[in-house]
Amino acid sequence: MELHSDVPFVKRVVGVPGDTVEVRSGQVFVNGESFFVDGAAVPRYSYGPVTVPVDSVFVLGDNRNNSVDSHVWGFLQERSILGEVFMTYWPLGRLRVF
Repeated sequence: MELHSDVPFVKRVVGVPGDTVEVRSGQVFVNGESFFVDGAAVPRYSYGPVTVPVDSVFVLGDNRNNSVDSHVWGFLQERSILGEVFMTYWPLGRLRVF
């Protein structure tokens, strides 16, 4: 499935080509290992396991249960990536540069 949008999304790349991604029991697993992100919501759904195809990535939003991301529309083609997040500015208490 190819995603078309005039509005860019900010998502976390969880899986790259060849990775196996699964969501179960409130956890995200990549290649069988827990993929934990401090501050990300605990997913209340199951997904996969799926293997990320060539030229694609698997992305999740940190607001796991209300995010429109790969668990909804599938893999994202790498050519659709516009850039990389370099800082968090909101909320102000979590301001940081990566």
